[in-house]
Amino acid sequence: ASLSRDQMAVKLKEAGIDSRPFFVPNHQMPYLPAQVRKQRFPVAEKLSKQGMNLPSSVKLTDDQVTYVAKTILKIVKNS
Repeated sequence: ASLSRDQMAVKLKEAGIDSRPFFVPNHQMPYLPAQVRKQRFPVAEKLSKQGMNLPSSVKLTDDQVTYVAKTILKIVKNS
């Protein structure tokens, strides 16, 4: 069985890796009129529910990037 984004985030946090949900689709921004927010954009909505941001910075070391990648592979393998 595959992990949900939220389940993966919990496991990453347990390994000391921060993550956050991907994004809120533009058409769902609260400042937009209701008629715009009611529109459906299935791809954007799916990505917003399943995607996640992983650590990213020009200051990440190669070892940190490797740790994140290996941790994700281990989590997926053990799920």
